[in-house]
Amino acid sequence: MSNEIQKAFDTIKASDTLKASTKQYVAKQRHKRQGFFHGSTLSRAMPAFALLLCLLSVSGYHLLQTPVSYISMDINPSIELSLNRFDRVVQATAFNDDGQQLLDAVSVNGQTYTKAIDNLVTSETMRSYLTEENILTFTVASTDTDRERNLISGIEAAEPNQNGCQHICRSANADMSLVQQAHQQGLSFGKYAAYLELQTYDNTITVEDCKNMTMREMNDYIGQCKAGQQHHNQNGNKDNNHAGNRNGNNVQGHHGNQDNHQNR
Repeated sequence: MSNEIQKAFDTIKASDTLKASTKQYVAKQRHKRQGFFHGSTLSRAMPAFALLLCLLSVSGYHLLQTPVSYISMDINPSIELSLNRFDRVVQATAFNDDGQQLLDAVSVNGQTYTKAIDNLVTSETMRSYLTEENILTFTVASTDTDRERNLISGIEAAEPNQNGCQHICRSANADMSLVQQAHQQGLSFGKYAAYLELQTYDNTITVEDCKNMTMREMNDYIGQCKAGQQHHNQNGNKDNNHAGNRNGNNVQGHHGNQDNHQNR
């Protein structure tokens, strides 16, 4: 195109200045047209591009922020970690005053669950609770049983055992409805699971009772109830065996008396 313009100008008898200014004018007009078509195409594409970015942003945010599993940490501080599908903490919630003090001192949002647990357990605020008399209880719930098992394995591998404090890790059997029920009662789902277990032994126990109990107290009470039930069952079996033997002897004696009577 530039060569054709040059040839056209070579055939025109005009001054060099006129030729030069005319060439500049033609070049500017051509540039404007190209810019117009480019800008027009871009302006038409921008809304669709913006919509795509918006959808990607929303879906990405939803993916990152939606909890798919939970870890309840209960000792006396009672807290709950909500994890996304990448096993990172998207929310940490306290369910008592001690738990709130712990979360005020230690920020864990955005961390992997193992890092978050390590930071919480090794914090100065947690230290006073990690004694031999207490039990740190981890309870795991997830929408996926494989994920739940992996979380439990990760917690156990991290060995969050500090200052001789005992710790246990248990599954909520992937029952996510348990989490919602617990929140409605104002309990972490770990404490709520312990409450439901206690209810099977002592139906007089209430949610308010559990709110005022440490996990050590709840676990000890569960252990006492189990031992009492086992003792009761053993005594019941002994009584049944004794009754069975007594009835058997009576039957044998009755038959023996009949035989003696016949012989006479």
